[in-house]
Amino acid sequence: MKHLKHLSLFCLSALLLLCGCKDENKSFVVKGDVEGLSDGTVVELYCMVRDVISEATVQGGKFELAPEINEPAYLLLRVKGSYDRVVLMVDAKDNVSVSGKVSGENGRYDWTGVTVNGASLEAQLKEKMAGREALNKVYDDMHKNYGKIISEMGKARRANDAVKLKELEQSEDWKKVSETEKYIFEQAPKVLEAAVNENKDSFWAPLMMLLQTGYLTEDMKPLYDKMGPDAQNSIYGKYVKSQVAPEGLVGHKFPTFKCTLADGSQSSLEALCKGKKYVLVDFWASWCAPCRKEIPNVKTQYELYKNKGFDVISISTDTDDAKWRKALEEENLPWPNMIASSVEMANGEAVSKAYNIRFIPLMYIVDVATGEAIAENIRGEELANKLAELF
Repeated sequence: MKHLKHLSLFCLSALLLLCGCKDENKSFVVKGDVEGLSDGTVVELYCMVRDVISEATVQGGKFELAPEINEPAYLLLRVKGSYDRVVLMVDAKDNVSVSGKVSGENGRYDWTGVTVNGASLEAQLKEKMAGREALNKVYDDMHKNYGKIISEMGKARRANDAVKLKELEQSEDWKKVSETEKYIFEQAPKVLEAAVNENKDSFWAPLMMLLQTGYLTEDMKPLYDKMGPDAQNSIYGKYVKSQVAPEGLVGHKFPTFKCTLADGSQSSLEALCKGKKYVLVDFWASWCAPCRKEIPNVKTQYELYKNKGFDVISISTDTDDAKWRKALEEENLPWPNMIASSVEMANGEAVSKAYNIRFIPLMYIVDVATGEAIAENIRGEELANKLAELF
């Protein structure tokens, strides 16, 4: 009996170990059971450093997403093609469930009626973003309390009404707005630096940089340099490095693609470059004033060298096809044009990641003979001088 007792304890221990091992190896999953999304609706998980990592089709209100993730991740659950979403701050082995009602109308979706369970890092995210959220509240309160004068100031600026602008600027309400904006502007970098310092040895540090800034610039590299190896080697750390200390494409093979041109025809980078010596690839957008200001210069260079083996390829980062086409008509661009959503990268990456698009206008010169980029972020007089040198 004594031996049986010991055997039973041994079996129980073995069973617990087996259960523990199974739990350790379980895969990440998000299961949804919601109202309001019709059958056939496609939902997706978006990761800011990896783009869309999983898709599923809703049937009977249910869906399941099971992407492979190997470390903590900040994910957005949304209907494909929409902006509205719910945040999931998860670990690699979380079993997440999403339930409740999603309200949708005219392509907009309200996820506030949804409950998320199993996103194990949600509380930590809230805690680490507290400083930034406090600033966001100051900003929101400013617009709530002084919305009228902010709106009036906007109208006066658009109308270039100097008399009204002066009147508004001298008001007590506008002085309050200016003081508040100055406070937010001064405090935001301090809040971000504190968040990085407090989390410098984990993935939270680079994630805070991504969540607390609209975009990353090279002058933010000192913040990245404060991080420890674990932070820098995380998926977010690697992405932050690519933005604040980019290697660039000069001297490297220019990423290739297939595409649909503005006229609906199919093509590729290889086909568009065939028979040319040098090609300027220009990333722009209809709403980007500096991009459109540069177009006359590009046209001048095009006319100078088009018969000597030079061509231009314009890729718009617009998300609104109609606005892009309207701009094309207005600018009358005589070279191949496409919108980024019609571009399929050979390596499967998103266009923005493949070409490290952190700002626009962004221009590359490609040497067709070698397939390499030989100039990057070049425009104006610098572009004219470089092409004169090449031709």
